[in-house]
Amino acid sequence: MRYLIFIFVLLCLLLAFGCEEEYTYRPFPSPETASTTTTVPPPTTTTIYLTVTTTVYLPETTSPSSATTFNPINFTGSGDEKTAPFYIPAEEWVIDWSYVPDPEYPEYADFSFYIYPRGETIFYVEVFLYANQSGSSYSYAGSGEYYIEVSAYKLEYWNITIKPPP
Repeated sequence: MRYLIFIFVLLCLLLAFGCEEEYTYRPFPSPETASTTTTVPPPTTTTIYLTVTTTVYLPETTSPSSATTFNPINFTGSGDEKTAPFYIPAEEWVIDWSYVPDPEYPEYADFSFYIYPRGETIFYVEVFLYANQSGSSYSYAGSGEYYIEVSAYKLEYWNITIKPPP
């Protein structure tokens, strides 16, 4: 886009400043026009106005006093699981998780989970692969119905809590 604007401005400058003197047109000599010379007056001046309009769309913001709150939603298990759907009324929410590895094989412990919109099986809104033993993260996925698909290996138990931001 910058390149096109540069070319446009360059052409405007050539038209405005490069055509101030008269040009002499001399056609290729032929027997009939060998001694003919035609004088062409300079072109008329043209003023070009360029108007650029920029529209900026800002996201709607929620003031802290109007933030939606809800009761924490808790899921606990010890293996792979797909949770029941749950409803989040807020635009942003906090995800807390923790797990305890199997004491016999703590080095093989693996914990991952995906959060999907209800009815979706491919496009998740949040993913935590090979998550640390505990953690917390914000989600800005918005309000709606969701479910969690957990992948757990060699764990004594795991816990996931969805709650409103502090």
